[in-house]
Amino acid sequence: MKRPGLLLLFFLLCACFAFGQQNPVDSLIQLLPAAKEDTNKVNLLFNITELCEEPDILTYAEPALKLAEELDYKKGMANVLNNIAYVYDHKGNSIKALELYQRSLAINLEINNTAGAANCYYFMGDIYQSQGNFKDALDLYQKSLTIREQNKDRQGIARTLNQMAIIYSGLNNFKIALEYFKKS
Repeated sequence: MKRPGLLLLFFLLCACFAFGQQNPVDSLIQLLPAAKEDTNKVNLLFNITELCEEPDILTYAEPALKLAEELDYKKGMANVLNNIAYVYDHKGNSIKALELYQRSLAINLEINNTAGAANCYYFMGDIYQSQGNFKDALDLYQKSLTIREQNKDRQGIARTLNQMAIIYSGLNNFKIALEYFKKS
């Protein structure tokens, strides 16, 4: 019973698009009152945070994190922590965002969720890059890239190589930047 929530979400979204009466977020929110306090509710709340407007993310992410912690649902915790970190980063609190990404990374490594770990490294690299800390950003992007290559995540590989190329270009190391852009 790994993905009953995702299957439900798929059918719900298909119905929303087919009938066009509501947007997906509203449809998901309508499911909340009847949702049992289990991992499916955590996934439902997480999916809302993925689709809702940025100012509403914490409204759904914080209860999702609380429930995931109560259930010891590690993958749910890691996913929700990333979205909370995203909000803090966009509010300009990169210290809190990095702390949350670190928590998510630790959980992802614990449960061997390599794709989740690659995302954490990537998002932390983004923060360091925006701060001008290019050495740490490149180190984190390299960790993300290594995992993405092992997972054969072509889209993630391309995105990570692009970010690395942008850093090298900004450092006027155009030869290496061009190599990364070509690889991407």
